[in-house]
Amino acid sequence: MQKITYCVIDDTPLPLLFSLGAEMQIAQRLGSVDRLFDVFSGGETDAEREIRLEIEKGMTPEQIAARDAEACEPLDLLSVLPFTIATLARQGQLYQGEQASITEDWVALHARPADIEPMTLALLKAIEAGLAMQHHTQADGEEDMVKAALEKN
Repeated sequence: MQKITYCVIDDTPLPLLFSLGAEMQIAQRLGSVDRLFDVFSGGETDAEREIRLEIEKGMTPEQIAARDAEACEPLDLLSVLPFTIATLARQGQLYQGEQASITEDWVALHARPADIEPMTLALLKAIEAGLAMQHHTQADGEEDMVKAALEKN
């Protein structure tokens, strides 16, 4: 599986890597990575709405008001795209042994409105690659350390 996904902005190929470091930076900026994922989810589904309404049945109006006051404002794609592209690009640069040089301001300056769709697709592809599970197959004669540990216990 390829770890790096490329996004071209202003004729500059940016190596995007959704690493643990990128996830931590996104969570620090947005409060959680789930807030970034919410940008792409399209809002509350009918099933989620039903669950929320069921939960609210057991809540007092004061509890509902307190929860709503704590809720963060929803994010839109344009408010997070330059930051997330720059964050993943810096991680990709570091992974490739380069100096991290791409900034949010650089992305905002060099990206055109026409770049929004390709940037979004590259971002989603990089996140998918970072979240993909890799399975290790054992070579002949290689000891399965997990199996051996389980057999001991």
